[in-house]
Amino acid sequence: MSDEEDFFHPRAKSPVPAALATSVVTTLVLLVGFKVLDDRGLLPSFGKSNAAPPPAAVIDVPDIVGTRIEQARAMLNGQDLLLVLSSRQNSSQPAGTIAEQNPLAGSQTRKGAAVQAVLSTGPKQIVVPDLSGQRVDEAHRQLAARDLRTGQTKETPNDTAPVGTVLQSAPPSGSAVAAQAIVDLVVSAGPGTKTMPKFVGLRFRAAKELAEKEGFKVGKVRHVDDGDHLGGSVLEQTPAANAPVAPGTAIDLTVNAD
Repeated sequence: MSDEEDFFHPRAKSPVPAALATSVVTTLVLLVGFKVLDDRGLLPSFGKSNAAPPPAAVIDVPDIVGTRIEQARAMLNGQDLLLVLSSRQNSSQPAGTIAEQNPLAGSQTRKGAAVQAVLSTGPKQIVVPDLSGQRVDEAHRQLAARDLRTGQTKETPNDTAPVGTVLQSAPPSGSAVAAQAIVDLVVSAGPGTKTMPKFVGLRFRAAKELAEKEGFKVGKVRHVDDGDHLGGSVLEQTPAANAPVAPGTAIDLTVNAD
């Protein structure tokens, strides 16, 4: 055949491109179909686990209240927990130990979590007021106002302080104590009793000197004439010798005339 015949009678097209196009279209249709079925859960899973992811590790929080920082940190590290000091405050726990914690002891938290802790600065310090000269009820009021408690009240004789007034406290005024500390009081019971000396038989002058030395005073002096006794000597006394009397008691004497 000549070239002209070839020109007017072209060769037949190859079937390969058409088949390739058909294959691509079919593949795309299949992929879209599989995607739709997979989204609806209609395809079996191959190599894919339906199990939920494992939960995070849960740790029991230890009790660190009352421990020092180093001990608390070691206890928490042993449980894979962290210690974080959040603040400082007065507490009944000793100074330098843990006063509070969050989360609380015995609760659960995740591994690696932080435990917030409050560091104790020790009990709040309160200064004992000066109560000397105060009535007992007023002393009670002042102590309560300072968050202190009244303890024992002991009475003791006192020649100058009025009965029922405070002489001193224990701990003494100016002492620094913890809140709710107990303060004992020593209260005046007024003048105490003394034993009356014996004046009978003494010369009047000697009797007067003894009375003043022992804190008494001479009261009424009655003179009599008794020839059986030494002139100027004391024959009688009131109160009687060895009687319990208050300091400053006046003593009445009967004195023989010179």
